[in-house]
Amino acid sequence: MKTPLPPAKRDTPHPAVTTIGVLLVFALIVIALKTKLLPPAVTIALAISFSVTFRWVSRRSAIAMRERRERELDRLRRTPVLGLNE
Repeated sequence: MKTPLPPAKRDTPHPAVTTIGVLLVFALIVIALKTKLLPPAVTIALAISFSVTFRWVSRRSAIAMRERRERELDRLRRTPVLGLNE
C-alpha cells in the first residue's frame, strides 16, 4: 500500500538564486542612489528587465529543484528496505 504524499506547498527556487537576486537588487539600488550616472528612464528599464530575467531564472530553478526532488522520491520508492520483514 502506498502512502499518499503530502501536497507540495509551492516550488521554490534554489536559495543561491534568491540570495544573488537580492544582492543584485541591493547593489543596483545603492548605485542608483549614490551616483547619477544613469537617467531615471534607464534605471526603470534596467529594473524591469532585471525583474523579468530574475523571474525566468527563478522559475527554471524551481522546476529543476522539483524534478530533482521527484527523481529522488522515485529512487527511494524503488529501493527496497532491508530488514523490513524481520
